[in-house]
Amino acid sequence: MIFAHYSTGYIPKQVEEYVGELSRHVDDVIISTNYKGFYDLPYPLSTTPNEGYDFGLFYKVFKKVKNKNYDRIIFANDSNAVVGKFDKIFDWSLQNQMDVWGLTDSEESRPETNREYCYHLQSHFLVFEKPSIPHLYAFFDDIKFEENFLNSQKTDLDLRKKVIINCEFGLSQYMISKRIKIGARWSVKKWKPMKNKKFNMHFWKWEELIKDGYPLMKKKILNGTWDTPQGGDEGWPALPNSQNKWKYYKNE
Repeated sequence: MIFAHYSTGYIPKQVEEYVGELSRHVDDVIISTNYKGFYDLPYPLSTTPNEGYDFGLFYKVFKKVKNKNYDRIIFANDSNAVVGKFDKIFDWSLQNQMDVWGLTDSEESRPETNREYCYHLQSHFLVFEKPSIPHLYAFFDDIKFEENFLNSQKTDLDLRKKVIINCEFGLSQYMISKRIKIGARWSVKKWKPMKNKKFNMHFWKWEELIKDGYPLMKKKILNGTWDTPQGGDEGWPALPNSQNKWKYYKNE
């Protein structure tokens, strides 16, 4: 597992808990981070400048393990806190035999994207099973990731848009074009609470997700920073069930 973490000097307990839970399902964990001062951690660190957002942190480690004979590679980031177990998630993956899968997907489009090509697995948690790993290397080569994203002269906002469109949207569409089977455990195509809806299920259907066994919660919600400058301006007070109710959710 390659875990993207952004730090001001320490790894929070929420991150330790999340990485610890996922470590039960993998042989190796590498935390890819922009900070060099950590010590006494049970996992190897790959320290690198923050270039290319999450995909930049993923890519730099992924390139290093190119010759390892892994059966599965996971990309995860620190935008979530763990509130449950992943055992049933991995049981589901074995039963459904997806080549690339995630926890959730989306059909939300952006002004820059064609609606026909907007379906994508959400990049906070992506799993690449062995048949798809060569295609993942090919994808990064195809979009010239180092040239266009690590060495980009764009402003941060422009680069973020490029990463979302070309990497998050683009990766799913690339795999589909190669006839790789992709899917999500909680899919907008099948999960009843999201039928015919295009909004982000993590924020607007978080309670339904957790009741259905979803093991994560966005830290912006869990920490109550949804409407703060740190959490964004999406409108926390307007969220359903926003009266501190999130504090009482803990799945086993």
